[in-house]
Amino acid sequence: MKLKKIASLMLAGVMAVSMLAGCKGSANSGEEENPVVPTTGIVADANGVLTDDQKEIFSYVGSTNLDAILKEIAADTKKLPESEIEKAYNSFVTCYPGNALMNALNDKLEGLKPAGGEFTSAPANGKSQSYGWVYAISGKMTQTEAVEKIAKYFAGYVMASSTYVDNVVNYNGADYNAEYSVEISAVKASSNSNDVDGESAWVIAFVVTQTLGDKVVNNVG
Repeated sequence: MKLKKIASLMLAGVMAVSMLAGCKGSANSGEEENPVVPTTGIVADANGVLTDDQKEIFSYVGSTNLDAILKEIAADTKKLPESEIEKAYNSFVTCYPGNALMNALNDKLEGLKPAGGEFTSAPANGKSQSYGWVYAISGKMTQTEAVEKIAKYFAGYVMASSTYVDNVVNYNGADYNAEYSVEISAVKASSNSNDVDGESAWVIAFVVTQTLGDKVVNNVG
Protein backbone atom coordinates (compact mmCIF):
# COMPACT_ATOMS: atom_id res chain seq x y z
CA MET A 1 0.00 0.00 0.00
CA LYS A 2 2.85 2.38 0.82
CA LEU A 3 4.54 1.66 -2.52
CA LYS A 4 1.29 2.42 -4.38
CA LYS A 5 0.91 5.67 -2.44
CA ILE A 6 4.50 6.71 -3.22
CA ALA A 7 4.01 5.85 -6.89
CA SER A 8 0.83 7.93 -7.00
CA LEU A 9 2.57 10.90 -5.41
CA MET A 10 5.46 10.63 -7.88
CA LEU A 11 3.04 10.50 -10.82
CA ALA A 12 1.19 13.55 -9.51
CA GLY A 13 4.49 15.41 -9.20
CA VAL A 14 5.48 14.55 -12.78
CA MET A 15 2.09 15.73 -14.06
CA ALA A 16 2.37 19.01 -12.13
CA VAL A 17 5.85 19.69 -13.55
CA SER A 18 4.59 18.86 -17.05
CA MET A 19 1.67 21.25 -16.66
CA LEU A 20 3.96 24.07 -15.50
CA ALA A 21 6.30 23.43 -18.41
CA GLY A 22 3.36 23.53 -20.78
CA CYS A 23 2.17 26.87 -19.35
CA LYS A 24 5.64 28.34 -19.67
CA GLY A 25 5.91 27.24 -23.27
CA SER A 26 2.54 28.68 -24.25
CA ALA A 27 3.29 32.01 -22.59
CA ASN A 28 6.43 32.47 -24.69
CA SER A 29 5.22 30.86 -27.90
CA GLY A 30 4.08 34.13 -29.50
CA GLU A 31 6.09 37.05 -30.80
CA GLU A 32 7.67 39.25 -28.15
CA GLU A 33 6.29 42.77 -28.06
CA ASN A 34 7.89 46.13 -27.44
CA PRO A 35 6.83 47.45 -24.02
CA VAL A 36 4.64 50.47 -24.78
CA VAL A 37 3.50 53.20 -22.37
CA PRO A 38 0.62 55.49 -23.50
CA THR A 39 0.70 59.21 -22.76
CA THR A 40 -1.79 61.83 -21.59
CA GLY A 41 -1.97 65.60 -21.83
CA ILE A 42 -0.11 65.97 -25.11
CA VAL A 43 -2.67 68.07 -27.03
CA ALA A 44 -1.93 71.27 -25.11
CA ASP A 45 1.81 70.80 -25.62
CA ALA A 46 1.32 70.25 -29.35
CA ASN A 47 -0.96 73.24 -29.85
CA GLY A 48 1.40 75.42 -27.86
CA VAL A 49 3.99 75.37 -30.66
CA LEU A 50 1.64 76.46 -33.46
CA THR A 51 2.04 79.89 -35.01
CA ASP A 52 -0.95 82.17 -35.50
CA ASP A 53 -0.91 81.42 -39.24
CA GLN A 54 -0.91 77.68 -38.59
CA LYS A 55 -3.80 78.02 -36.16
CA GLU A 56 -5.81 79.54 -39.00
CA ILE A 57 -5.50 76.21 -40.84
CA PHE A 58 -5.73 73.57 -38.10
CA SER A 59 -5.26 72.62 -34.47
CA TYR A 60 -4.22 69.34 -32.86
CA VAL A 61 -6.91 67.18 -31.27
CA GLY A 62 -6.86 63.94 -29.29
CA SER A 63 -8.35 60.65 -30.47
CA THR A 64 -8.99 57.49 -28.45
CA ASN A 65 -9.15 55.53 -31.72
CA LEU A 66 -5.70 56.74 -32.78
CA ASP A 67 -4.40 56.06 -29.25
CA ALA A 68 -5.49 52.41 -29.55
CA ILE A 69 -4.05 52.00 -33.05
CA LEU A 70 -0.67 53.51 -32.16
CA LYS A 71 -0.35 51.43 -29.01
CA GLU A 72 -1.00 48.27 -31.03
CA ILE A 73 1.34 48.94 -33.94
CA ALA A 74 4.19 50.35 -31.82
CA ALA A 75 4.18 47.14 -29.75
CA ASP A 76 4.68 45.04 -32.90
CA THR A 77 8.39 44.26 -33.29
CA LYS A 78 7.92 43.62 -37.01
CA LYS A 79 6.55 47.13 -37.51
CA LEU A 80 8.84 48.86 -34.98
CA PRO A 81 12.01 46.76 -34.82
CA GLU A 82 14.80 47.15 -32.30
CA SER A 83 16.99 48.90 -34.89
CA GLU A 84 14.45 51.72 -35.29
CA ILE A 85 14.11 52.21 -31.53
CA GLU A 86 17.90 52.33 -31.24
CA LYS A 87 18.13 54.88 -34.09
CA ALA A 88 15.52 57.12 -32.48
CA TYR A 89 17.06 56.73 -29.01
CA ASN A 90 20.25 58.32 -30.27
CA SER A 91 18.53 61.15 -32.15
CA PHE A 92 17.28 64.45 -30.78
CA VAL A 93 15.84 65.47 -34.14
CA THR A 94 12.71 64.03 -35.73
CA CYS A 95 13.24 60.51 -37.11
CA TYR A 96 11.19 58.56 -39.62
CA PRO A 97 10.89 55.01 -38.23
CA GLY A 98 10.39 53.20 -41.56
CA ASN A 99 7.47 52.55 -43.89
CA ALA A 100 6.10 49.54 -41.99
CA LEU A 101 4.79 51.61 -39.08
CA MET A 102 3.20 54.30 -41.25
CA ASN A 103 1.68 51.73 -43.60
CA ALA A 104 0.23 49.86 -40.63
CA LEU A 105 -1.39 53.06 -39.38
CA ASN A 106 -2.93 53.88 -42.74
CA ASP A 107 -4.16 50.30 -43.20
CA LYS A 108 -6.26 50.76 -40.06
CA LEU A 109 -7.79 54.09 -41.06
CA GLU A 110 -11.30 53.97 -42.45
CA GLY A 111 -12.54 55.94 -45.44
CA LEU A 112 -10.73 57.53 -48.36
CA LYS A 113 -6.97 58.13 -48.29
CA PRO A 114 -5.23 60.56 -50.66
CA ALA A 115 -2.36 59.07 -52.66
CA GLY A 116 0.94 59.75 -50.95
CA GLY A 117 -0.76 61.80 -48.25
CA GLU A 118 -1.16 64.77 -50.57
CA PHE A 119 -4.27 66.88 -49.92
CA THR A 120 -3.86 68.98 -53.06
CA SER A 121 -7.16 67.88 -54.57
CA ALA A 122 -10.68 67.33 -53.25
CA PRO A 123 -11.85 64.02 -51.76
CA ALA A 124 -13.23 61.75 -54.48
CA ASN A 125 -16.46 61.34 -52.50
CA GLY A 126 -16.90 65.09 -52.11
CA LYS A 127 -16.79 64.73 -48.33
CA SER A 128 -13.52 63.86 -46.59
CA GLN A 129 -10.29 61.88 -46.69
CA SER A 130 -7.61 61.06 -44.11
CA TYR A 131 -3.93 60.10 -44.00
CA GLY A 132 -1.50 59.24 -41.22
CA TRP A 133 2.17 59.86 -40.44
CA VAL A 134 4.40 58.40 -37.71
CA TYR A 135 7.63 59.86 -36.32
CA ALA A 136 10.03 59.02 -33.49
CA ILE A 137 12.59 60.75 -31.30
CA SER A 138 14.83 59.89 -28.35
CA GLY A 139 13.27 58.50 -25.20
CA LYS A 140 15.85 60.49 -23.25
CA MET A 141 13.70 63.56 -23.83
CA THR A 142 10.76 64.43 -21.61
CA GLN A 143 7.26 63.89 -22.97
CA THR A 144 6.74 67.64 -23.42
CA GLU A 145 10.08 68.10 -25.18
CA ALA A 146 9.38 65.23 -27.58
CA VAL A 147 5.81 66.27 -28.38
CA GLU A 148 6.72 69.92 -28.91
CA LYS A 149 9.67 69.05 -31.14
CA ILE A 150 7.76 66.71 -33.45
CA ALA A 151 4.51 68.70 -33.44
CA LYS A 152 6.43 71.80 -34.52
CA TYR A 153 8.20 69.82 -37.24
CA PHE A 154 4.94 68.34 -38.51
CA ALA A 155 3.16 71.69 -38.56
CA GLY A 156 5.97 73.30 -40.52
CA TYR A 157 6.81 70.50 -42.92
CA VAL A 158 3.50 68.82 -43.71
CA MET A 159 0.70 71.22 -42.81
CA ALA A 160 2.45 74.33 -44.14
CA SER A 161 3.70 72.67 -47.31
CA SER A 162 1.95 73.15 -50.65
CA THR A 163 3.20 69.65 -51.49
CA TYR A 164 0.77 68.18 -48.98
CA VAL A 165 -1.95 70.73 -48.25
CA ASP A 166 -4.07 73.15 -50.27
CA ASN A 167 -6.62 75.43 -48.67
CA VAL A 168 -8.75 75.60 -51.82
CA VAL A 169 -9.45 72.50 -53.92
CA ASN A 170 -11.50 71.83 -57.04
CA TYR A 171 -14.44 69.43 -57.02
CA ASN A 172 -16.63 68.85 -60.09
CA GLY A 173 -15.42 72.05 -61.72
CA ALA A 174 -15.98 74.33 -58.71
CA ASP A 175 -13.57 75.57 -56.03
CA TYR A 176 -14.20 74.72 -52.39
CA ASN A 177 -12.50 75.68 -49.15
CA ALA A 178 -10.69 72.71 -47.64
CA GLU A 179 -10.89 72.36 -43.87
CA TYR A 180 -8.38 70.36 -41.84
CA SER A 181 -8.18 68.64 -38.47
CA VAL A 182 -5.11 66.85 -37.13
CA GLU A 183 -5.32 64.07 -34.55
CA ILE A 184 -2.23 63.41 -32.46
CA SER A 185 -1.20 60.48 -30.26
CA ALA A 186 2.05 59.46 -28.58
CA VAL A 187 3.52 56.43 -26.81
CA LYS A 188 6.90 55.59 -25.35
CA ALA A 189 8.20 52.32 -26.77
CA SER A 190 11.14 50.38 -25.34
CA SER A 191 13.18 47.59 -26.83
CA ASN A 192 12.47 44.14 -25.39
CA SER A 193 15.85 42.78 -26.47
CA ASN A 194 18.52 41.67 -24.02
CA ASP A 195 21.06 43.25 -26.39
CA VAL A 196 19.71 46.73 -25.75
CA ASP A 197 19.91 48.25 -22.28
CA GLY A 198 17.12 50.67 -21.49
CA GLU A 199 16.78 52.20 -24.95
CA SER A 200 13.44 53.80 -25.72
CA ALA A 201 11.77 56.13 -28.20
CA TRP A 202 8.83 58.48 -28.25
CA VAL A 203 6.61 57.40 -31.13
CA ILE A 204 4.17 60.09 -32.25
CA ALA A 205 1.41 59.69 -34.82
CA PHE A 206 -0.68 62.23 -36.70
CA VAL A 207 -3.83 61.71 -38.74
CA VAL A 208 -4.82 64.58 -41.02
CA THR A 209 -8.44 64.74 -42.17
CA GLN A 210 -9.43 67.01 -45.03
CA THR A 211 -13.10 67.93 -45.23
CA LEU A 212 -14.72 69.74 -48.13
CA GLY A 213 -16.01 73.08 -46.86
CA ASP A 214 -17.99 75.91 -48.41
CA LYS A 215 -17.96 76.66 -52.10
CA VAL A 216 -15.72 79.59 -53.00
CA VAL A 217 -17.75 82.54 -54.25
CA ASN A 218 -15.95 84.96 -56.53
CA ASN A 219 -17.56 88.38 -56.32
CA VAL A 220 -17.03 90.18 -59.60
CA GLY A 221 -17.76 93.87 -60.10
